[in-house]
Amino acid sequence: MPRRLIDQDRQRERRRQMLLLDRISRQSERILAREIASTTRAIVDKWEVMGQAELPPEHNRRINVRLRQMWAASIKALGGRILEQAKGTTGATELKAAPEDLFERLVQEYIITYGGEQIAEDISRTTVTQIMAQIEAGRQAGIGVAEIGKNIRKNAAAIGRARSAVIARTETHSAGNYGALKSADEVGLPMVKEWISDNTPGRTREDHLDADGQTVPKDEPFIVGGESLMFPGDPAGSASQIINCRCSTGYLVAD
Repeated sequence: MPRRLIDQDRQRERRRQMLLLDRISRQSERILAREIASTTRAIVDKWEVMGQAELPPEHNRRINVRLRQMWAASIKALGGRILEQAKGTTGATELKAAPEDLFERLVQEYIITYGGEQIAEDISRTTVTQIMAQIEAGRQAGIGVAEIGKNIRKNAAAIGRARSAVIARTETHSAGNYGALKSADEVGLPMVKEWISDNTPGRTREDHLDADGQTVPKDEPFIVGGESLMFPGDPAGSASQIINCRCSTGYLVAD
């Protein structure tokens, strides 16, 4: 009968994983919030003078740097948990590479597989789109340029906080679960994986509640809401299935 690689209590294991990722997420939220807010103000400043809403040249690069730091920390956090718990497990093989080398490789693979630069561009594009929508709303309301700019700057910090929270939670969750799956590959044990839902009333998607307890071979996808997801937060899934997801993966070793 399969035995759990990590914690025998499913929900306790999910909470432990989320605690690791939440620490990373909170650190990143603050930095992303400041970046989005300051960029919003810079765009509005230029629009007031030039009539054009354009991103500052360094914005994409700064977002890329922060995303990569988030992904690296998340992959190491959950991947390291898998490797640590696999130590001494009967049948576990020696790792092909040192953990730090493994995690660096996984970060590169994650970026290539899921289009890291495109994610940064999407975040930047959304910033400009939201600003243009606020400008147009102000125009439709008959508000002048100075008042529109003042209103957007006034709300920039709050908008930055809200957007950074969603970005950080989603990206740390996706990368962390990817790191756990790929680290499980390195252990060399026959495993199945289990979907562990966050069963908080009113917060968990129905599709994810339905998926709770679903087990599949490690290298096959879960079927969640009709979609194939290799892990909770799989970026290959639709936004409706992955944004702000707080489900986790359990790994069971076949004796």
